[in-house]
Amino acid sequence: MSTKHPIKTIDSISAKNSIRNMSPKTIAAVVLVALMGVLWARVLLRSKAGPASANAATTTAVEEVQQQNPKSQIQIQAIPLATVPGRHDTIAADFFKADRSSASGGNQERGNQRILDELGKAVVLEAIIRNAQGRAEKAYLNGAVVIVGSTLKVQMQNDTYIIRVEAIEPAAVRLGWRDRTFKLKMPE
Repeated sequence: MSTKHPIKTIDSISAKNSIRNMSPKTIAAVVLVALMGVLWARVLLRSKAGPASANAATTTAVEEVQQQNPKSQIQIQAIPLATVPGRHDTIAADFFKADRSSASGGNQERGNQRILDELGKAVVLEAIIRNAQGRAEKAYLNGAVVIVGSTLKVQMQNDTYIIRVEAIEPAAVRLGWRDRTFKLKMPE
């Protein structure tokens, strides 16, 4: 009770089957390489050397225009531009800085203010901790106890901002981000 499996011979494998098994990307790559080879062969085997010749009608039209307009002497004179001291002698925005966002000037200021407003909403001041003398010493922000000089990471949307604690006052905490500061007050 043995079942016989048909044995495929090399004769049954044809080129058609191998092309059917190739991926479309491979076929496209082979066609493009062949086309590139044909184009390079045309360029390298061209027997006619020299620049391309223009159409005779185009050449005569250019000659007619040149005959109608006699060559004139064009004179270029430099005119000094007005300069305002303190305004035109300094670069307002350095586009070669690593921080490219600062080169946009006023838009950057509005963007920074918007970020500060959002940071003020994202950071929650829950408590101010006083020492034995009653002086504000620590604060409880976003579930972490911080002191002056501490940093806090704040995640907003897809960005992470690092803010630092500048000062802890009896009823507020002053925080800093970059060169800006903002104040969080204790809720009443």
